[in-house]
Amino acid sequence: RKPLAVIQDVAAQAQHKILTGLDYDKDLAYQDLSLITQSAHYMKNIAECVLDMQASGFGQIRLTKSPFRLAELIGEIIERHREHANEKQITLISKHDPDQLVVEADKSRISQVLDNCVGNAIKFCSEGDTVALSVKRKDDYIYVEIQDTGPGLTDSDLGNLFIKNVELSNKPTAGESSNGLGLPICKQLIEKHDGRIGAFNNDDGGATFWFSLPGFKLRPV
Repeated sequence: RKPLAVIQDVAAQAQHKILTGLDYDKDLAYQDLSLITQSAHYMKNIAECVLDMQASGFGQIRLTKSPFRLAELIGEIIERHREHANEKQITLISKHDPDQLVVEADKSRISQVLDNCVGNAIKFCSEGDTVALSVKRKDDYIYVEIQDTGPGLTDSDLGNLFIKNVELSNKPTAGESSNGLGLPICKQLIEKHDGRIGAFNNDDGGATFWFSLPGFKLRPV
């Protein structure tokens, strides 16, 4: 539902600007249409993923892997969620390792995982909070972290995050909906990529969700 929410938010904001006579030039219109097109593309990929799961389960889901830079994908994710974050007065930032960190993965599936984690962080944060995305290398793996300054997680929630249909104690701060399926699906998708996913509470408050993926290695020709 997150790409659909992005389409709704961007379209509604554009409509509001036009109806109220606010400055809405060609460049802004192009930027909004690009976000809508991009979100619709990812929504199509997610729909195909759901159909695959219904037909054959996660064991047979098809991954289309190719090398890509995680920092670039994170930039796209931030732009897709910026409107919602601005509405709640939450700051979205990214922090990258100076190296161009490349993974060989299914970009649409990793985008789905990032959409869910970033969307959840915004959903449970409040006005004045910050959500920061970072990428770093550790040995042969690339780690992505989504760190927020929100309420953090209870011990019970930490143990139940990736269990299907479990209701967590934290509630969305603006009445957003939650069905308890997003994180279990993320776990399945990351494990299909031979990676890992988890979460922990920060020492200074808030929580961090993370996942790892094997780094891209050039193969001999």
